[in-house]
Amino acid sequence: VLAVSSVVCFAAVSAVSKIIERRAPKESLAVLTVYCGSEHVRLKALIDTGNSLRESFSGYPVCVAEKSAVERILPPAVSEYLNGTEPESSDLSFRLIVHSTVSGTGMMPAFRPDYAGIHTVSKTVRTDKIYIAVTENIIAKGEYEAILNPDLLSEEKEYAESI
Repeated sequence: VLAVSSVVCFAAVSAVSKIIERRAPKESLAVLTVYCGSEHVRLKALIDTGNSLRESFSGYPVCVAEKSAVERILPPAVSEYLNGTEPESSDLSFRLIVHSTVSGTGMMPAFRPDYAGIHTVSKTVRTDKIYIAVTENIIAKGEYEAILNPDLLSEEKEYAESI
């Protein structure tokens, strides 16, 4: 009876722990609004302390967004790259971001929007010092559409201004 009870309790505690771990605390969630020209998209984003991506020339923080979520504001160069064709070199907002994950390294196309607004439970900021890297993968099983670099919300880094 003791052995069976121990196994059942272990299974119950493991199940509850997994459910709790899957849900991010409200402090790590944000709404990211990306503006390009007269268009904008609003994305549910996770503020991920593990995201330290930076654009190599400017040093600006990079956020990763699902292609399906930002498709209507994508610059032509990013769309061309994702479709397997050579993008025009005249688009100065287009960059390739080198990233490294557990599964290996790769490159993601990125663009610099006109500006972005980030709204969390404790503050709202606006920035034009940001790049949006585009992935065709689904982020966090569809729970979020973007992964934010936490430096955008850091007051010491001064990438964004509070509004």
